[in-house]
Amino acid sequence: GPFYTQAAEFDRLTNQTKYKDVVTAYFESDSFDFGATLGYGYYAMLAYATYEEQSMLDLAIRSWNVGRYYTISSDQASAGTMSAKSFDLAKTCGDASMAGGTFWVTLILTFKHSGS
Repeated sequence: GPFYTQAAEFDRLTNQTKYKDVVTAYFESDSFDFGATLGYGYYAMLAYATYEEQSMLDLAIRSWNVGRYYTISSDQASAGTMSAKSFDLAKTCGDASMAGGTFWVTLILTFKHSGS
């Protein structure tokens, strides 16, 4: 992702399309694992700003939708639940609402106290 974004940015800054074909082919490959990084959407958006190719915008939108699915809305924060997670959510963190918080990975850590 970052390499192709840099190529697109180079084209934008130099007002050319030298790397358009290779960047477009990358974003049209549809081999993106949004679970690994939502950065693909950001990369696609930057490439879209350079070339205005619909496939790049579509990828950015798909990435946004994945991220939005794991982002806590105000209603979800108030209710303490969301469909993307199968556990109760804390409604606040300190004095702040959990609204706007985004899950990326769920880790369940178990600590064992060895006692002395």
